[in-house]
Amino acid sequence: MATPLASSRVLHLEPPRTRWAGVGMLAASQAGHVAVWQARALGLTAEAIRRRAVREAWTRVHHSVWRLPGVPASVLGRLWAAALAIANTSAASRLAVDPPDLDDLRRVLGDLVMVTGWSAAGLSGFDRGRSLRPQLAVPATVTTRRAAVDLVRSRRGVAGFWDDHDGLPVAIPSRMLWDAAHLSRGTIGAVEALGDLATHLDRTRRFAVEELLGLVDEPAAFGLPSRPPPLLRACAEELRPGFSHSRTEDVARRIASSVCAELGLRLHPTPYDIVDDSGRILGEADLAIPDIRFDGEIDGPHHESPSQQRHDRRRDRNVRRIDWVVERYPTRMIDDDRDAYRRRFRSDVVARAGAVGRAVG
Repeated sequence: MATPLASSRVLHLEPPRTRWAGVGMLAASQAGHVAVWQARALGLTAEAIRRRAVREAWTRVHHSVWRLPGVPASVLGRLWAAALAIANTSAASRLAVDPPDLDDLRRVLGDLVMVTGWSAAGLSGFDRGRSLRPQLAVPATVTTRRAAVDLVRSRRGVAGFWDDHDGLPVAIPSRMLWDAAHLSRGTIGAVEALGDLATHLDRTRRFAVEELLGLVDEPAAFGLPSRPPPLLRACAEELRPGFSHSRTEDVARRIASSVCAELGLRLHPTPYDIVDDSGRILGEADLAIPDIRFDGEIDGPHHESPSQQRHDRRRDRNVRRIDWVVERYPTRMIDDDRDAYRRRFRSDVVARAGAVGRAVG
């Protein structure tokens, strides 16, 4: 048997027999499944793959994905097969130029697809699955479709939104809940099921209910669009009535609008998306005065949790980098002493106006 020839970039396996060893190693790490694009990237031809599959009675799971003989069907295997099938065209084009090693194949997969929604919930131990079909998320640029797979296409992609589950990219809890809500539109009992999933994640200490409330209140802090799926918002309202502190925020807005009118400034009438030069949304300001780049945040009780405070700090740093100022006002201050809130809000606005050279009344 010839010795494998190593280079600084990739391990070239010769003769062809050792390429099959690479296919076996890869399949063993993928619940017994391998995609044609992976085998071809390792140096095998489509015809060689087909002949061996026929000779050894491999099971075709998707048009481009096989399960090796002796491997029983499983939920994890179905998810692996679906992920490999969806990544097919995009992965093949990426790998056509640069010969990969096994780690390259795994990295390419993680850039193109992840398990999400109720499929990700099942892998987390949640036993109330809402769909027998694999649910996956892909970047908007991935155009592959499979009839037996539910897809979420996202302009934000999947990189940074998943954890490694024995090599399989699986959505982190915030994205899992977000996509589960998106995929459950029009489904009876969806809000209750989302509540059960959120409770499961809280009980297993993977994602606290307070974090869910923060996700709905400030999605940009989690890297997600500024408007959460309606089902997810409804779920949060069920878990903690009044979490959105809408009544208190209305009071705060009326007072802030009055203060701004006295100072000759204009409070934006609705929550305001703060964006950077590239158009990326960095946060949604509860009380925005765009002329002086002032962001006033009305913070409910969930902002006191350590995890939400971490998200708030990260979000505020991003907003301050583009020369906005952020001031936070707890709802308990507004509820307990509106005059104190008015004085502080006025003082903060006057200070900001002075810092940017804006004269106020």
